[in-house]
Amino acid sequence: MITFNEIPAAISQLQADLKELIAYIKGSEVSEPTSEFITRHELAAMLKVNLSTIHNWVKTKRIKKYCLGGRVYFNRKEILAYLNKTK
Repeated sequence: MITFNEIPAAISQLQADLKELIAYIKGSEVSEPTSEFITRHELAAMLKVNLSTIHNWVKTKRIKKYCLGGRVYFNRKEILAYLNKTK
């Protein structure tokens, strides 16, 4: 179950998933993610880690956060680049 504050992120993720599904059904490839910025909840789900891990990575400056309107976002391309660099 999601909380009220998680609803916008869940809707954004659902929209992105639907766009990918529609593109797949039409037979076209989706090469770029649909959203450049993701929330910390989306990032934690994408990387299959706890929110405290995301917090620690930000605190130790492993990943960069972007704040907008009291919310925290992460650049998907920067995260993927960081992951590829640390392999």
